[in-house]
Amino acid sequence: PQHKPAGTAGAAVVVVFPHWGRQDPRGPSPLQQRLGRQMIDAGADLVIGHHPHWAQAMEVYQGRPIWYSLGNFTFDQSWSEPTLERITLELTFRGDRLVQAWMNPHILVRAVQPNLLDIAGDGQRVLGPIYKASTLLPW
Repeated sequence: PQHKPAGTAGAAVVVVFPHWGRQDPRGPSPLQQRLGRQMIDAGADLVIGHHPHWAQAMEVYQGRPIWYSLGNFTFDQSWSEPTLERITLELTFRGDRLVQAWMNPHILVRAVQPNLLDIAGDGQRVLGPIYKASTLLPW
């Protein structure tokens, strides 16, 4: 196991869930990106943001993932297509090491029922904007 800073209190895996960001854009603000990276520097193994109601960019910093927003798992916002699109994470660990991460796209049916989409098919309409926004992040 890798050394964790004293503030992690001996946790095997540290996941931070910040409530942050503006409600509509596809990517994080410079402040969010700075804070996400500081969380990793402080010992977080992964950062999974929420609040913007849209699935947003993600990045890998120091070998650790930062998802800026997954979108809503379920929420009755149906005024635009992006508020109905989201991702669910499927994370696989071996001990304290993240070895696989899947972003499973889904869309809300009747604004409240999550419906998984095929990753290679319809899911690309959810994942494509995330991939594009991720490539636009300043490194």
